[in-house]
Amino acid sequence: SPRYPHPCRIAVQACLLAWASDWLGFRAWCETWSRLMVAPAPQLCSKCGKASERLLRCTRCQQAWYCGSACQREAWPEHKAACKKAAATAPAAAAPA
Repeated sequence: SPRYPHPCRIAVQACLLAWASDWLGFRAWCETWSRLMVAPAPQLCSKCGKASERLLRCTRCQQAWYCGSACQREAWPEHKAACKKAAATAPAAAAPA
């Protein structure tokens, strides 16, 4: 299969081309790109399924989202094993020195 350039490389090249042609266009394009590259939080609580724009993420594994500490405590028995596994496989760079 053919090799395609990395998406970040394409973005950098596009930024350079936009900057060379129009500074304001470059700035607007980069602001749009940065908003698109930030992964939005899930819209549902991992325990109760309640839709919310302000969910709290599990600080250990960073993979589960909860609408509050009550849901997080209730979900812990089911989430515990997956959380430990995800935290163990996280990059060592993320661990505090």
